[in-house]
Order: sequence, then structure tokens, then C-alpha cells
Amino acid sequence: MRYTGAIVLGLAGVLGHAVVPLRVDAQASDDRLRGAFDPPTYASLHAVLDSARAAGLPAEPLVDKALEGAAKHASSERIVAVVRDLSARLAGARDALGGYGTADELSAGTAALRAGIAPNTLADLRRLRHNEQVTIPLAVAAELVARGVRPDSASAQVLRLAAAGVRDVELAALPHSIASPSVASSVSPSVVGAGEEAASPTALNGPKARGVIPAGTTKQKP
Repeated sequence: MRYTGAIVLGLAGVLGHAVVPLRVDAQASDDRLRGAFDPPTYASLHAVLDSARAAGLPAEPLVDKALEGAAKHASSERIVAVVRDLSARLAGARDALGGYGTADELSAGTAALRAGIAPNTLADLRRLRHNEQVTIPLAVAAELVARGVRPDSASAQVLRLAAAGVRDVELAALPHSIASPSVASSVSPSVVGAGEEAASPTALNGPKARGVIPAGTTKQKP
């Protein structure tokens, strides 16, 4: 999942959705999958979702990833493998974030780890923002790496700004500053344009060659 600065807005009201019964959410997710896959594939995906829910992980990113695979006409085997891999990555992100996190935080944490951001960076962000969400700082760190900044440098910059109390809307502008001398010096030519999907052995379209990733303003799921 790759986030850009445009996701700063739109996080308001997340807590308000907690009143929706989880059973209804689960049924809606299952219905979406049932309508998109043959019975054997649905059964395999349903098993992954059940395990994720039992572990307290959000199921919606997994459903979205499965439906993305269907839209891309990926094979059933690859879709199931990618969804299972994403579930494990969400669990890893949650562990790095101290054992808890919203669906948005876990998705952003997964993208950050996949981009090469160290797990201790996630832990440090949670410590610095113990009573605030860390979705945007994590998304910014992953975006910096996608734009060519080394993961260690991206982590250092985001942590420094988070420690200084910089607001999310200001953090989101950071990726656009990589042309400045202070940030450009941290860019490694060998990783310019390296995206998270290029490094994933279970990407829906298979391994991709590294290439320039055009700047965008949408959230790429999952």
C-alpha cells in the first residue's frame, strides 16, 4: 500500500464507525468475495480472513487486495498467496507498533516496512505519538523511500519532525521537498523509483523491474 500526502484529510470520523456491528462488516466482506471468486478460491480466502479476524487484524485490506487481484485477472493461487502474505505483514506491523493499531495505521505500517523502514522506527513513532495516530508519518516515510530517499534517512527525517511536534498536514509536504539540497543529498541513485511492489515476491502481477514511480495523489491498495 502506498500513501501520498493527499490522505492527510479523510481520517476524521474513524472512531465513529465503531458502532457498526463487526458481524455486519464481516458478512459484507464475505459477500464481496463470494461474488468475485469461484467456490474453491473463496473458501481459501475466507480461511485467511477468518484467521486474521481471530488474530484481531483488520480484514478489509485483505478483501481489497483480493478484489484488486481479481480486477487484474491474477491467478487464484497468486491472489490467495498475496492475501496470506499481506495478513502476515499486517501482523508484523502491529507488533512493531506496540501490539495495536487502527486499520489505517497497520496498512501504513505494512507499506513502511515493505519500503525498508526499520521496525524500531515504527516503535519510536508510536512512543512519540502515544495518543495520536501514526498513519501519516508512516505513509510519508514510505513515500520518501519511493521517491529515492534511503530508508534510514527517511526514518530520521520523519522521526525528527514528529519529535518536534510537526502536524500531519506539514509532514505530508515533506516528500515534495526532496529536490532541495538538504534532502537530495540523502537520495541514493540506485534506489530512485524503487517502489514497494517491485520488492515484493508476491505482488499480484509478479516481480517487477525497478523503474520510475510517477508521483500521485491516490492510495494504492493494498
